Amino acid sequence: MSKKRFTMGIMMMLLLMLVMTGCGSNESTDTTAPQTEIATDEFGAAIDFDTVYIDELPTEIALEVNALIVDRGYHVWQSEGEQIVMISSGEKPTGGYGIEVVSLADYDGEYKILVGEGKPGKDAVVPQVITYPYVIIKFVGDLEVTEVVNEMTEEFALLESKPIELFSADGIYQGQIDNNSIEVKVGDQYLVLRSFDFETLLVGIETGDEVVVEYTTNSDGQNELVTLKKK
Repeated sequence: MSKKRFTMGIMMMLLLMLVMTGCGSNESTDTTAPQTEIATDEFGAAIDFDTVYIDELPTEIALEVNALIVDRGYHVWQSEGEQIVMISSGEKPTGGYGIEVVSLADYDGEYKILVGEGKPGKDAVVPQVITYPYVIIKFVGDLEVTEVVNEMTEEFALLESKPIELFSADGIYQGQIDNNSIEVKVGDQYLVLRSFDFETLLVGIETGDEVVVEYTTNSDGQNELVTLKKK
């Protein structure tokens, strides 16, 4: 299937989404048949997928996700007929950005993915912190993902794997420095660790607790926290 046809298909899909959005939310309408027919004829054969969270992934993949999301693009992990795809919008200056997978389809023996990207409105009140919007999906299939585009037909680059080295240390939790950083005293040194998931990682952790941390170091020399557990 030509790229031109794929692009036209995306525009038709978005038009269909707008039409469906215009239907009353309380109106019971069976749209399965026409959506399936259009998906097959114009957009390829739709493939079922599940959206997954990073804490549901094997540790080695989760570590690589954390390393890859700083860049805009996508990466694929394959194992025994199952594929995991991470798609990242890259670094954003504030909160309020988002990304989701709209469709995954088989186009003449290749997988192509359409995503929708959102950004904060002009007057939106958002956290003034750097964020890295990304989405992860999982599905069964052996074909190659050859193209990922957004609703503006902008392509995402294929991101190469990054080597990951995991470090571990015992220390005393000192507290949160800012929204994205904590401090742990390890011996006579103070270890600063970054994360964008402290809401989960700090559950049950109090200042002064003895903890075990696992972390990686990124290309900028910053320590990225992977796990934080009370001893």
